[in-house]
Amino acid sequence: MTPSEQMPSGMLSLMKFLSVVEPLGGIAVLLGFLTQLAAAGLGLVMLGALRFKLGVWKMPFMAQDKTGWEFDLLILAAAIALFLMGGGAFGLDPYVFGL
Repeated sequence: MTPSEQMPSGMLSLMKFLSVVEPLGGIAVLLGFLTQLAAAGLGLVMLGALRFKLGVWKMPFMAQDKTGWEFDLLILAAAIALFLMGGGAFGLDPYVFGL
C-alpha cells in the first residue's frame, strides 16, 4: 500500500506493525508463553483503540446500529487481569522458564 490523504504514512506504518504484533500477542496469550508481557502489549493496543474510538470517532459505549467501545473495554480488562495474575499453571512459562 502507498500513503494517501485518507491514510498517511505514519498511520500506514502503525497498521503494518499492528498487523504483526496483535496476532503474535494473541497466540502468546493463548499458549501461555510470556503471558504477562503479551497481555501488557495487548493492553496498550486496546488503550490506543479506545482513545481512537472515543477521541476521534466519538462513538457511544454501545449502539444498535454500529459498534461501540464496550468490547474493547472488555478486552482491556482481561489484559489487565492477565498482566496482574499471570497465565497460571496451564501456560508454557512454567515449563520453559522453570517458574
